[in-house]
Amino acid sequence: MRILAVFILLVLSVNGAQAETGKVSAAWVGDKQKLLHNATCDDVCPVWSPDGKMIAFERIGKGIGAFQGIYYFERGDYNIFPVSEAKKKKEGGFDPKKKGYYSLENMLDQDDFYAGYFSWAPDNSYRFVFTQSLDLYTGLIDVKNKIVQKKHFVSMKNGNGEVAANMYACWGKNDAIVFLSGCTGEGDLYMLNAADKNKPKRLTDTKGLDTTPEYSPDGAKIAYSSVCGGNTDIFCLNTLNQKSISLTDWPAEEVNPAWSFDGKMIAFYVLEKDRCSLWVMNADGSNKKKAADRVLRHEKGCPAWLPGVFGYKIVYISEYGNNMYLVDIPALTKWEVAVNEQVMSDVSCNPCPIEQLGKKGLMIAYSAQASNGRKRIFIKRLSMW
Repeated sequence: MRILAVFILLVLSVNGAQAETGKVSAAWVGDKQKLLHNATCDDVCPVWSPDGKMIAFERIGKGIGAFQGIYYFERGDYNIFPVSEAKKKKEGGFDPKKKGYYSLENMLDQDDFYAGYFSWAPDNSYRFVFTQSLDLYTGLIDVKNKIVQKKHFVSMKNGNGEVAANMYACWGKNDAIVFLSGCTGEGDLYMLNAADKNKPKRLTDTKGLDTTPEYSPDGAKIAYSSVCGGNTDIFCLNTLNQKSISLTDWPAEEVNPAWSFDGKMIAFYVLEKDRCSLWVMNADGSNKKKAADRVLRHEKGCPAWLPGVFGYKIVYISEYGNNMYLVDIPALTKWEVAVNEQVMSDVSCNPCPIEQLGKKGLMIAYSAQASNGRKRIFIKRLSMW
């Protein structure tokens, strides 16, 4: 079944800037994916592969016996295959209002098994890294035969000999993988090459938590959040000399940095007084400006930049998950994407633009509440002219 409705987007302005003439249309790609999901689960955190042909996502089981873990499907196919899964052993679900809803501790407290924090390798090899329970695993998807090959990658212990949590892995250029490990008891960043059997190399040594690392497109730098002195700021680490510089130093919390397609800008969230806003800055920390107010933060992901062919634009979801917007950074203008779903989250842009009938467009994936009350992965095509 294919829904043929086309939605014209409302043109708005941000921070008083004048909205330029333009429109964006959104149309369903298809709704088969809604019919293939277990009714006793929530599907969240979609991540496009670098070539735009696959989507991996997390499934959170609801109730004993429900499957949970990481799954993937191919664009245009929507048949779901597991990367790592297990049946839920404990009763009860997650409380979205609980602080740290998506934290590894909260996940494991609900069940003995958890798989998430998925990251694709930046090439088109369909390799990946993810967290399973407390350890890191790498893998490869054999697309032709629908086979997933995976192997244990990293396990680290703290000073008491207990297995520490390893998460927020990001696969960068030249097969370098950066991740957060709690083996020191504080939470520092480590790096290990995907083919390396040696001990991971420690990158940071701070008194606070260093988290959500993301490689720049050229692999030369890592942007991350660090809790220093009770405050969270954005830092940038040079991978050659391992020196970090602070890019923000505000009383509020700055989190989830995301590089633009060319590495010249960084988008991030600012958390202040129970409100979240979207900001951007140059890669050196200069020229900071607010792009949008009252946005929904991606608990596990970063702000979603569009492919470079569209310029410096970001798609985001409003505070209560009921509206989706596209914002142009230089002009600070935004367009509302008219979608039918509610309780949306975790929007992700296909890194490869599409062209249909001479018009440029892209595909986006996001999690939203379906008619049965469970969260599902939805896909839409945006046409821009």
